[in-house]
Amino acid sequence: MLSCRGSTAWWVWLTSVIQLVIFGIAVWTAVRFFSAETTDDRVLWGIPLIVTWIIAGMLKMMVWNHVERGMLRREIKRVELQVATLSLRLKDRV
Repeated sequence: MLSCRGSTAWWVWLTSVIQLVIFGIAVWTAVRFFSAETTDDRVLWGIPLIVTWIIAGMLKMMVWNHVERGMLRREIKRVELQVATLSLRLKDRV
């Protein structure tokens, strides 16, 4: 599930759409690569195939870092709330 909250939610959606387009291009070039009969044609379709897979991987890592950062922020806020609650309980006991 994508993290679709915050000021950069549009960025996550945009990169997801771009990933989908890049994946479609990669599938198309892979089909053309494996159906090519000559070495020149395989090189012609193999280079775009490699480039699209690299781009797709880079975009996935970028989105994952964004999602991971949001999850980390939420967890830190939970811990801060627990520490604040614990400190209030300790003050009440004293």
